[in-house]
Amino acid sequence: MFGIFAEYKGLRKEVYLLLLGRMVSSMGALVFSMLALILKNKLGFTSSAVADVLLLTTLLYIPGTLISGKLCDHFNKRNLIIVFSIGTIICELICGIIPLSMSTIIIHITGSLFSLMQWPCYDGLFADMSKTKDRDRVYSLNYLLANLGGVLSPTIGGLLFINHLNISFFITAFSAMVSTLIIFLFVKDVTKEKDIELNRDSYEQSIPAKSTIWSVLRQRKIIVFYLFCLVIADMIYTQFVFLLPLNLEQLFQAKGASYFGNLMSLNAAIVGIGTPIITSIFKKRRDTEKMIIGNIFIVVALSSFIFIQGKFPLFFVTIFFLTIGEIFSSVGQKPYLSKRIPASHRGRMISIALISVRVCEALFNKLVGYLVDNYSIEFCWTVISSIGVFAIITIIIFNFYDKKIYPKLSVE
Repeated sequence: MFGIFAEYKGLRKEVYLLLLGRMVSSMGALVFSMLALILKNKLGFTSSAVADVLLLTTLLYIPGTLISGKLCDHFNKRNLIIVFSIGTIICELICGIIPLSMSTIIIHITGSLFSLMQWPCYDGLFADMSKTKDRDRVYSLNYLLANLGGVLSPTIGGLLFINHLNISFFITAFSAMVSTLIIFLFVKDVTKEKDIELNRDSYEQSIPAKSTIWSVLRQRKIIVFYLFCLVIADMIYTQFVFLLPLNLEQLFQAKGASYFGNLMSLNAAIVGIGTPIITSIFKKRRDTEKMIIGNIFIVVALSSFIFIQGKFPLFFVTIFFLTIGEIFSSVGQKPYLSKRIPASHRGRMISIALISVRVCEALFNKLVGYLVDNYSIEFCWTVISSIGVFAIITIIIFNFYDKKIYPKLSVE
């Protein structure tokens, strides 16, 4: 059983401890994936209004994420993670204490902002503490453990949703607290690996810190193409956590939250089994090729929702194929930037990628919310599928140019 995890041997001790902290945090992340359902089922928002709130939330995240990216390029990333995590803990504790209202939502969104600000720090730190040749394994293990941590949290959140939602906020705060203690007590050495600076052929060579991220993007225009592909692919995939719960709420009312939690838990369980296997078997494939395979699986899976409405057991089959696609996409997307951006500007680039995804995701969800309120759910899934086909074609073209521009990253 544990043989499938042999792929992840030989990394730095601090990497494993950071990953452990992130996994513990994921174990208690009961609320973040249920915000749309809370707004619609508990507070009576329409689907379009839910999308408006999520869009406003995303706009509020932009300055925080930019600040986080800038800070983690200049200060100790480990300490920043601890500070941001404390902000999340305080906000979630308050949400658990006060009655559910828009005030709760505002405070929770603030806590989510602190949580989001940790991401550039984590991703930058993982890259700093791993050699280029180990980068795929590190990001794959990060993705794996985060999902293993979340195997039961959606189901527990769904069970607490109807009568004990406040307990979900307390569990979220407690898990963040334990995660913070692990990092504070045990992660001490965060010195960078030296292989990047010693390898003069590396695309990660640091450049003067005063150079702006925009100057880097002007020199490496293919990264802008990558961001476009990333945004289109994410807009499609994110319907798993936006349109699908709204679909289930239409079909099963309040029970939709519990059913969605079951699907999320299956998703996390498949990730736990499939990620090390796919990482090992496809380790000689380029990041961009994994992205193509992943998006084909995702689009096929989401297209099936057009035909299986009301047949809930078939939703589990669809989630299986969607999760396989998610694994391929994640193990391709996560390490992509870390290999192609100067280490000195990595945090800022990660934050820009994160903002691009979040803003476009929220704008697209606004459109989807309008479609849900005015058209059939089958029509909504048809629109998603059509855009998904466009995304696949775009990534295939992007893969062709990436091979030409970054030939040294072709696997021997």
